[in-house]
Amino acid sequence: MKLMKSGSSREQKDKVERWSPLRLSRESTFFRCLLFFGASIAALSVLAYPAQSAPLPGEAGPQDWGFRQVWITDPEMGRTFVTSVYYPGLGQGTDVPLDPSLGPYPGAAFGHGFLMNRKRYDFYGRHLATHGYVVILLNFTDLDNERQCSELAACLTWMEEKNTDPGSWLYGGIDTVNFAVSGHSMGGGVAVDLAGKDGRVDVCAPLAPGTTPDEVSELSMPVMILAGDRDGIIPIDRIEWMYEGAHSPSVLATIFGGNHCQFMDISYPWEELFDGVPGITREEQLRLTNLYTTACYGYYLKGIGEYRSYLYGYRGGADPGIDRDADSGEALDLVIVPAVLEVEPGTSFDFAVTVTNREEILHEPEARTLVRIDGEVVLDPALGPHAIRLDPGESLTLEAAQFVAETTPGLTADYVVAVEEGTLEMEDSFTISVVPGP
Repeated sequence: MKLMKSGSSREQKDKVERWSPLRLSRESTFFRCLLFFGASIAALSVLAYPAQSAPLPGEAGPQDWGFRQVWITDPEMGRTFVTSVYYPGLGQGTDVPLDPSLGPYPGAAFGHGFLMNRKRYDFYGRHLATHGYVVILLNFTDLDNERQCSELAACLTWMEEKNTDPGSWLYGGIDTVNFAVSGHSMGGGVAVDLAGKDGRVDVCAPLAPGTTPDEVSELSMPVMILAGDRDGIIPIDRIEWMYEGAHSPSVLATIFGGNHCQFMDISYPWEELFDGVPGITREEQLRLTNLYTTACYGYYLKGIGEYRSYLYGYRGGADPGIDRDADSGEALDLVIVPAVLEVEPGTSFDFAVTVTNREEILHEPEARTLVRIDGEVVLDPALGPHAIRLDPGESLTLEAAQFVAETTPGLTADYVVAVEEGTLEMEDSFTISVVPGP
C-alpha cells in the first residue's frame, strides 16, 4: 500500500520495524525508556477530553437532509442555471427548514460530468448534508470551460449572499470561511480549474477528473482525487499522471474495482459501453466515495482529527477497497500498526506507533493514547501523555501491549494515538473487537 509521495515521485513507505515489547526506541540511537500500558479496558474511566467521537464518515450522519431546487444567476456571464441544494434539515425532504442546531455549515459546490446532469449525483448531496454541509449540485449551461468555471464560482457567491441576507432561509447558516469544490469527470476538471483561481476554495476533492498535472500543480489547498482502477474513460494511469502535479497535502484514493460510471447514482448501457467493467457494486463505490469525501471535508473544513486516519493513517492504509497514495505535508508523520484486531477477554494485544520528524528543526510533541468506546473517550493515566523529543529526520517507534480483563464484555473500541505540539494536532487510530469466548 503506497502511503507517501515526495515531490512528483512516489516512494513506498518503509515498514515499521517491530521492536521488543513495551519499549521506546529511536532509529540510529539507543532506546531511552520503558513504557507499560497495563490498564484493562474494563477499568478505564471517562475523561474530560473530546466527549463524543465523530460519526463514521462512510455512514449517514446524525442530521436529516433537506432539498430545494434553486435557480442561480452567474453575474459574470449573465446566465441563469438550475441547481439542487442539499442541506441539514429539520426533518427530511423537500423545502424543509434549515436545521440551525449544528451550524453554521461549510459549503460545497459540485459539477457534473460530460453530457450528464446534477440529478445523477444526489447520493453525494444527501450524504454530505447529513454530516453538516450545504451542497450545491448545478447544471452547467453549456460545454464552454470558462463559463462552467464561472458558474461553479457563482454557487459560492450565492452561498455568501444568502448567508448575509436576513430574508433568506440560509441566513447565518453557512460557514463561508470554509468552502469546498468537487465534480465528476468534466466537472472534476472544472473544480480543479476553479480551485486554482479562486481564493475562497479551501479543499478540492474531484472524482476521476479530466485535468492535467499542470492544472493540479496550481492548487495551494488540500486536494484529494478519487478514481477507479477499472475506469475505461479516464484510465487510472492518466489519473496517476495528473496526481504527479499535486503538492502536499494531497491524497489519491484509488477504488479497487471501481469504474467511471459508478461515480453516479445511475448510468445507462450506452454510456457503459465506453467504460471498464466494474469489479464492485455501484453501492460499494458510492459508499467509498462518500466515506473518503466526508473524511477529507471533515478533516480540513471542520477540524475533525479522527478523520485524518482515513487520509494519511492506518484506516485508509488498511482499507481493502482502497489503494492510497498520500502526503499530509505535516511536520510530523504518525503511523499505527496494530498486531491484531480481534481479542478475547483475558488476553492482550500489542500495537506499534511510529512518529517521524519530517522537518529540519527539533520537535518536542506530547503523545497520548485514547480509547473510544461507544462514542465516549476514555483513558487510563498510564497511557500518557508522554513527552517526545525528535531531532530533524528522526523517527521514534513505540510498541505497547494492552491487557483485556477476563470480565470485559463484548465491545468495539477505537485505539487512538494523539500527538500535540502547540497548534499542531494529529492522530491515528485502529479498531479492536473484544469477542467473548464460549
